[in-house]
Amino acid sequence: MTPRALPLVGLAALACVPTACSPSSPPPHADALKVLTKSEKAIEQQTSLRFVDVTEINKQTETVNGQFGASSAEEIITTSNHNQLDIRLVGSTIYLKTNSANFLVSSFSMTTAQAAKAINQWIAITSSDSTFDGIAESLTISQAVGVYYPPKAKATMGNQVTINGVQASPLSGITHPEKKATQTTTVTIAVTTSLPLTATLTAKEPGKATESKHATFSKWGGTVNVEAPSTSTPLTTFTS
Repeated sequence: MTPRALPLVGLAALACVPTACSPSSPPPHADALKVLTKSEKAIEQQTSLRFVDVTEINKQTETVNGQFGASSAEEIITTSNHNQLDIRLVGSTIYLKTNSANFLVSSFSMTTAQAAKAINQWIAITSSDSTFDGIAESLTISQAVGVYYPPKAKATMGNQVTINGVQASPLSGITHPEKKATQTTTVTIAVTTSLPLTATLTAKEPGKATESKHATFSKWGGTVNVEAPSTSTPLTTFTS
């Protein structure tokens, strides 16, 4: 799966965002296309979001609690094997702290010795660091919701459901992002706002563990409070 952010567990590489899957079938049902297009436009107008995203694969679980705003964002990622990662974007600086040396080695090309010194330390990453753009791009609303939207050519719409008292239209789609791989997604779109409320995804490939994801989205347009840590160390201090 295309990572939601910087995963701490090895997740399958099966999913794609709506624009990444090339249409290969006739146009979808007109109602589904109308709801999907309207929802995409509604998301583009949003400046903030809170969400919880849970991924399960091979009996491992990764939970992401996130809040994204216009100039600040945060993701707190925890796994079932007790790895933790806190990523904060404040202004033009990204702050990152993790207890996983393996994550630091794989994500920043640190040596084992460098990673041992960097674990549980706030690391400051600036725009001059090569990893900045990739991390910053992951801390966006489109990345949080995009993986759950079916391509327009594959979208179908089910009967309306009620989620926490809100009427919503389920949009689903089945795609094959890789050879022999099958991905099924469903996202529920609030009728009144055209914004997503919940979503699920299942990715299967012969010979590999099935990956499942589910997410809830809330507080669209709400306040985002992210503070920079009181002290931090530049990334280059650990990598040079």
